[in-house]
Amino acid sequence: MEPFTALGLAGNITQFVDFSCRLLSQAKEIRQSGSVAQVQNVTEVAQQLALLSSKLAIDTPSENLSTLAKSLRALAAKCNGEAAEIIAALDKYQSRNLNPSKWSSIRAALSVVWSKDKIEQMSRRLDQNRQEMAFHLNALQDEKQSALMHTLDRLHQDNIMLQSSMPREIDALRSSLYRALELLKTELRQPCRGESTSGGSNTRVESAAASLSQNARTANGMAIASSILQSLRFSSMKFRHSKIPDAHTNTFQWMLSEKFAAWLRSNDPIFWLSGKPGSGKSTCMKFLANNEETTEKCLRYWARNRRLVTVRSQEGLFQSLLYDILRLHPQLISSTFPSLWADAQDKPLSDTAKHEWERKELLDGLTVLLGGQHLSTCFYISIDGLDEYDGDHEELVTAVKNLVQANNVKLCVASRPWNVFETAFGVDQLQKIYLEQFNRPDIELYVKDLLENRQDFQAMMRKEPDAQTLPEEVVSNSQGVFLWVYLVVRSLVRGLQNRDRLRDLQRRLRAFPSDLDEFFNHMLMSLEDIYRVQAARNFQVALSSPRPLSLLNYWYIDTEEGDPDYYDDLQVAGLDIETVTEIQEDMRIRINGRSKGLLEVTPSAHPDPPFNLLVDFLHRTVKDFLLTKGAQNILKKWSEAPEAANGPEGGEFDVFRTLCTSSVAELKTAPIRAFPRVLCEPEHISELVSVVLISAQSYEQRTGETLFTLLVDLERTIPQRYLSGAWTETASSLEEHALQWGLRIFVAKKLADFGHVPSRRKSLLVAACRCRYDDEGKMMRYPDPNMVELVVKTGPRIALETWEMNRLTSCWRSPADKWQKKVTADSVYSSLMLIFTNCDINVGIADLGRFWQNVGAVVRENELVSLRGALRPTTAASRMFSTFGRWTGLVGND
Repeated sequence: MEPFTALGLAGNITQFVDFSCRLLSQAKEIRQSGSVAQVQNVTEVAQQLALLSSKLAIDTPSENLSTLAKSLRALAAKCNGEAAEIIAALDKYQSRNLNPSKWSSIRAALSVVWSKDKIEQMSRRLDQNRQEMAFHLNALQDEKQSALMHTLDRLHQDNIMLQSSMPREIDALRSSLYRALELLKTELRQPCRGESTSGGSNTRVESAAASLSQNARTANGMAIASSILQSLRFSSMKFRHSKIPDAHTNTFQWMLSEKFAAWLRSNDPIFWLSGKPGSGKSTCMKFLANNEETTEKCLRYWARNRRLVTVRSQEGLFQSLLYDILRLHPQLISSTFPSLWADAQDKPLSDTAKHEWERKELLDGLTVLLGGQHLSTCFYISIDGLDEYDGDHEELVTAVKNLVQANNVKLCVASRPWNVFETAFGVDQLQKIYLEQFNRPDIELYVKDLLENRQDFQAMMRKEPDAQTLPEEVVSNSQGVFLWVYLVVRSLVRGLQNRDRLRDLQRRLRAFPSDLDEFFNHMLMSLEDIYRVQAARNFQVALSSPRPLSLLNYWYIDTEEGDPDYYDDLQVAGLDIETVTEIQEDMRIRINGRSKGLLEVTPSAHPDPPFNLLVDFLHRTVKDFLLTKGAQNILKKWSEAPEAANGPEGGEFDVFRTLCTSSVAELKTAPIRAFPRVLCEPEHISELVSVVLISAQSYEQRTGETLFTLLVDLERTIPQRYLSGAWTETASSLEEHALQWGLRIFVAKKLADFGHVPSRRKSLLVAACRCRYDDEGKMMRYPDPNMVELVVKTGPRIALETWEMNRLTSCWRSPADKWQKKVTADSVYSSLMLIFTNCDINVGIADLGRFWQNVGAVVRENELVSLRGALRPTTAASRMFSTFGRWTGLVGND
């Protein structure tokens, strides 16, 4: 944001320089001797000078400013001093109450209190300011060196990546800036002309400078909007949608002519699309989203003359919804999140871009966005996979229903027919569809196009007329489950390619269980013995990883089986793109063959190898099956075979150790184009680090040991390849990051080396208090008392000043969820009790307010009393706390 701050200051300085130069050079005669208006003109000039000079400031600390911004600040300081001198002279002139008819100009007026030399000296100083300002404007516009132009380029590229509507506006802003800068550079190099300084007649310089200041404010707003959009976006947002197959040609057309189309035209707020697992719900939702033009024609009957916005959401639900709406309408961001927008004015953009969203904050934003001042806009929102929501489904239903409180919102939601959704959305027959009851014609069409119309099958039917019963049997046995049809047809096509006879194809079909779980079990058990070890490893890794992994990661997992010690010789050096591309092709073929298609390779949103191709389950039902007790027993049995061991001596395969090793190996060798400032950029690197830490945490919990060598290797690798700043916004080192992930054994081993150093332990304590991560990698804005205890009880007592206590509490948030609120309060209370009883706290009375305000926002009243008893400050400070608590009533609710 600093280049835009500098631009705004440049505009303000230019306005002042132009006005003050014209002020001293004008020679307009006073037309009416003794006129009150002319006397008042001097007052107006003084007021306008004061106004212009008040804008000549930057609050940013000098160490955070560029060289250009520092130069502009110095020039602004000079201009401020000159403004003060002129204003003082004008005030002195007016105080003498002389007859204005004697003075033919403001310059003459100044001569009453200034000597000729003083006036000439001021004129030269102002002219020098003009020349200096022209030089700085040239630097602002320099394509190769200007931070402003680089920032605009980056803002443009960021918004292309975000798929927002702002790139065109940024281009227009850039053109406007160019015109204003070109004009100002030319004008400021010319001698100052004595044009009027009275209101109503703006010079070209004044207008262009005002445009410059306005453009700076606009650019600043765009930058903030962009950073908030970045915080809403997450890397897997589009991955699920990309995995969903497109609807087969001419299928689901009935959706746009049946009851769904009638609902689109109606005022009814919610339509529920349900069906069996694998019946095609997500494909149908994607079909509707891709036929936006047709759905909008129906929606126009409902929206009437109001503006219509259509969005869809799969991953992240509310966060994804907000992102999809606001990227198309960024002008609504400031009113949707006013507090965050206000806070962003004084923060680095990178901090805003890393904002951690809480569910209540997202719901509040949606409520503001979808209702209130935006009732003139109609929103049609499709939400897929409600049953995949990781949380309380009753609360989800309530939240979804709250979105349609205003009459300007329609929701099309999809889920499995679970009771919680049946009760909430399944009452009205006209507002729900079970796909298996309607999709038989689509299945018939699919089977006809992909099986019956094949030339080899047509040839078979000519030789054996009974072959025509095969497609009919597929349709009859499908029970409306499109996924089953897809898998069966794929097998029958493979048989045709192998020149199977009709009786062979019939055996293929009849060997397929009609139940998906039985079918998946059939597929699993049909794996060749030679592939079972690799398949078991790959399935367990896919189940254990918190997110889909790259083919390079699976390549290292594959390498470990044949060479358990491969990692020992692995150097920190990026592989070339060609090598990674070859690895990807090899692993794609291997995974397809070893998993019988139950795992598949899917393109991601990232453009570069190895992160452009990820491995995931064919369908959610595959993961559900592999998590069943029977499937887990099979995988465990195959993994415990002698040839499945991590090492050459045999032994149990440890998925978490393997996953941690392969992920660090990938971080050591992945080709990387950019060198990010912090680990949060780019996302795929920080997510891969989280895979390492989640795996290391699970390994610690399961074995009671730590993967110390691997984590130390990670500690060396990240700064060497990716990092030039802090690991995250809340952790500046691996020890701090690992502590927030709950890696107690690893941190304890580290503390054994530096626990006697107070500053290192103090940093760890701050990190432990600021946040923790749950088992799925979500940041929780409260401390882990176990990790706090580890830090404060290892080594000598830590001495804490009040400002350090404020840092401990600065990130705490009280969540909306009642159960989570209790967990937060208990964690904060336990952690502070440990700190109060095991640290030496030097309390500053003047700074108590902020600390207790942070604490009081998350704990209960009785806990505040206990904390006061445990704290051992000065007597005066203790009294101060007692008074402060009574005055503010800062206590949390149960």
